[in-house]
Amino acid sequence: MAYVKLHGKEYHLEKEDILNALKRVDPLPSRDFTVHIHGKDYSIKQAISAATGLSSEKFAGSEAHEFLRRLGFVIENYEQRSRKLKKRRRHDF
Repeated sequence: MAYVKLHGKEYHLEKEDILNALKRVDPLPSRDFTVHIHGKDYSIKQAISAATGLSSEKFAGSEAHEFLRRLGFVIENYEQRSRKLKKRRRHDF
């Protein structure tokens, strides 16, 4: 379990809370940091918003990044995702 204070409210979440919140959510396009969940790349702020109900404008990306990292998620930036996709495409025949 990890704790974060966002927009004056405390949130205590587990990794499963994030996973469950994103089960039926389509990822929004992102050119920033993402987390790979359920075979999709979600914006880190979208992942936190889905689990807390808090609008992504109410907290910083750095807060989302640190919180997800503490929960054990791997955070990727746009360039890392692009390289991974190119590598995957080279191996798809």
